[in-house]
Amino acid sequence: MPTLSDQIERRQLDFVLQRVRVGTAGAAVMGLLVALASYRQAGPAVVFGWYGTAAAVFALRIWLVRGKAGQLESLPDIAAFATQITWMHGLMGAVVASAPWWFYGALEPRSQQLLLIVLAAWPAAGISVLGVHARSFGAYLICYYGMLASAWWYFNPGDWLVVAGMVALLAVLGSFSRDISRLIGTIYGLEQEKDKLLAAQAGLIGSLDHARRDAEQARIDAEQANLAKSRFLAAASHDLRQPLQAISLLSGVLRSVSAEQRVSDIATQLARASASLDVLFTSILDISRLEAGAVKPHISEFSVDAMFSQLHSEYGARARAKGLAFNATLPGLRLQSDPVLFERVIRNLIENAIRYSDAGEIFLTLHEQPEWFEVTVADAGIGIGAEDQKRIFQEYYQSAKTAGTQEVGMGLGLAIVRRLCDLLEFKISVESTQGHGSVFRISIPKHLARRAPAAAPAEPAPRHLDLTGRHIAVIDDDALVRDALSAALTAWGAKVSACSRLSEFETLLGYAPLPDAAIIDYRLTEGPVGMHIAQQLRQRFPDIKRVMMTGELLLDPALEASTMPVLRKPVSHDQLAAALQELLAVT
Repeated sequence: MPTLSDQIERRQLDFVLQRVRVGTAGAAVMGLLVALASYRQAGPAVVFGWYGTAAAVFALRIWLVRGKAGQLESLPDIAAFATQITWMHGLMGAVVASAPWWFYGALEPRSQQLLLIVLAAWPAAGISVLGVHARSFGAYLICYYGMLASAWWYFNPGDWLVVAGMVALLAVLGSFSRDISRLIGTIYGLEQEKDKLLAAQAGLIGSLDHARRDAEQARIDAEQANLAKSRFLAAASHDLRQPLQAISLLSGVLRSVSAEQRVSDIATQLARASASLDVLFTSILDISRLEAGAVKPHISEFSVDAMFSQLHSEYGARARAKGLAFNATLPGLRLQSDPVLFERVIRNLIENAIRYSDAGEIFLTLHEQPEWFEVTVADAGIGIGAEDQKRIFQEYYQSAKTAGTQEVGMGLGLAIVRRLCDLLEFKISVESTQGHGSVFRISIPKHLARRAPAAAPAEPAPRHLDLTGRHIAVIDDDALVRDALSAALTAWGAKVSACSRLSEFETLLGYAPLPDAAIIDYRLTEGPVGMHIAQQLRQRFPDIKRVMMTGELLLDPALEASTMPVLRKPVSHDQLAAALQELLAVT
């Protein structure tokens, strides 16, 4: 990188180069005057011989600096060029001041004096061109006055006074040149500082603009996200889940033990209300967890066929109950992603398709494109208008068509789908015509999937849970949930030991027989959290199976890494049955 002195010299030389033509023209006029004044006495051959020699040297200077004016910033070796220019101007000074050696002896005394005055004053005119570069001008002055003084001393021996005057002129003009050069350096330094200040000012203005844009975006984001709801739901999630948990379990118990049609109808309606509340509540909490950054993908390879087969079994009966046909094509695909989050995306789309369709077929298929695999969920439902398609992936948005239906919803399902797709690096899009159904497409990059042999569709297998002879411990400090769990387990034939705190559970463990399994609430009012109880239980009684129930928004990493089943509240009657059936290997 060029030093400051190099940059200053570039500026000085560039100033000289830009005035070369002006200086050459002025020198040509001065030389012509000298030649004309000496022409009659010295003769044309001598006078114009000197003039031609001087003109050749000036032409040589023009050739040396050709094309370089304004381009010195790109010149790689400025020091070498400055040396050339310095020697060039020294030669010019010597050639111009050699005039007395050419024709001084042929002049009359008065003409000699006039020529001396003109030549002695000549460098003063050159200071406007060469003065800004002290090295060049210094070389010019030394060579010029050295040549002039030697000629004068030769023709006028012993006249030291004129020689001293020339030396004085050399010193004065040299001093002026140094001052001008320093001034140029000072000006350039000030320009550099000005440029730095301007750059700093521009950077500060840019930073302020960026900060202002960030602040404006933050304000917009804060208004759109409605963070107050999320903070409230995150803080109150545990307490809000408890009554919903009791409703879910009690409705299952009532439905399974009642033989009276009237009570059975009421239980069915209660279960339907519980399911609706579960959909709403779970959607809101899912949005809260996504906004809080609590949802992290756990990547593994899994069979898309097995998942589609399970979804076909589960949703086929629901679709038929509504007069719909549900067709799932097994794609022969294995996917590298989070199976839980991916299944949640597909489930939300199928739920919507069933909810907003009254006739026709629902298709779950996969198509291969050049750069991705495309999972589609298509229906023949009410469809989505063009304007609504731009907003359906926003939180809390419902189109006029869906808002008026009896189906439960708060406009969160597709917002959750979009956020989960972003999290999994998928793309979600929709094509729909109002009154003619919708097609939702999930684009999966090909590097996340591979082809595998397609499996046969699984048929739904009825589940019957029998816990006769089993001993289950329930540890929950909420009496409503504790009683509901006890009722559900008792209805399945299990012996239940319900505890509200750790001390009661420890007392229970002192008596035989030990429980086959323990259902533990993660957060108890008194004592350690449920994870601590589960760890103690595994160390002391490794044969006791454990199931953790939690209403926490953010899971403990140790709990996430645990191999025991973790059920998020509200837990449905069927979810609890499935977990116990797998844990205890019962039918």
